[in-house]
Amino acid sequence: MSAVLQARALAKRFGGGRSLPFAPPRRAIHALRGVDLDLVASETLGIVGESGCGKSTLARLLAGLDSPSEGSVRAADGGDGRGGAVQYVFQDPAASLNPRLTVGRAIEAPLRHRLGLPAGERQRRLPELMDAVGLGPDALERYPHEFSGGQAQRIAIARALAAEPRTLVLDEPVSALDVSIQAQVLKLLRGLQDERGLAYVFITHDLSVVEAIADRIAVMYFGRVVEESPARAIFAAPRHPYTRLLLDSAPVPGRRLAGSRADAGELPDPANPPPGCAFASRCPRVQADCRERQPDLDAAGGGAHRAACFHPLA
Repeated sequence: MSAVLQARALAKRFGGGRSLPFAPPRRAIHALRGVDLDLVASETLGIVGESGCGKSTLARLLAGLDSPSEGSVRAADGGDGRGGAVQYVFQDPAASLNPRLTVGRAIEAPLRHRLGLPAGERQRRLPELMDAVGLGPDALERYPHEFSGGQAQRIAIARALAAEPRTLVLDEPVSALDVSIQAQVLKLLRGLQDERGLAYVFITHDLSVVEAIADRIAVMYFGRVVEESPARAIFAAPRHPYTRLLLDSAPVPGRRLAGSRADAGELPDPANPPPGCAFASRCPRVQADCRERQPDLDAAGGGAHRAACFHPLA
């Protein structure tokens, strides 16, 4: 099956250069460092990792909201994501909707500017989009502040669907919602995927959420993907020590959180990335080669479970 979204050697640096001709050079912050991803129709790729690992930077590059310092993104329409084949759903739905526009006007914008539909066709499509996300047509005449968080996120999803994308990039789309509302939105997303063949890039720090929705998971650390696998395999038998740390750190009812050697240490300086594995200073399995060179994302036995580790767990 051909990819609807493909990223190759994506890197993103912030800063660097000189503010003035004779000023000392500013240090560049390495937010993303050589990420490769492939996404096919009807697939959900979960992206997980700690705050500051590069998840949201990757999401913005995939959606065409920012440009990479190096590498490329190609969407199903042959473009870089800005053509509309990739749409972005933000973490805070209320903040992503213009409070001065009715819901109808907000959703109508991509129908007019992206698809170029005439007024009559736009008015026919608006109630269909509301119905697709479980809201009535009366919502079109109301303003964003009149809706709950879950309803506002449904509206944001409807606006993204209006552009007829092949891929949705969802950046922490349920983290601001109550648990019961999270389940409703996740069920909605799964239903839309089944009906329309949508592919999702689902960014989250919540392992229980990604376990519920993802077909495949990519674990990020310090701007790189350090493990990638079908979702079940990662939860059953993680190969990278950092993935094991994430799983052990997730709160589970009835289980006391335990510390480990990996809890110690500090993140590397993003302005001065280390030559070897970025997790080496926190890793309980570190050896000399880990500090000397950066491990590649390799598969065990040529399978689909890949880890960037010289001394994997399994």
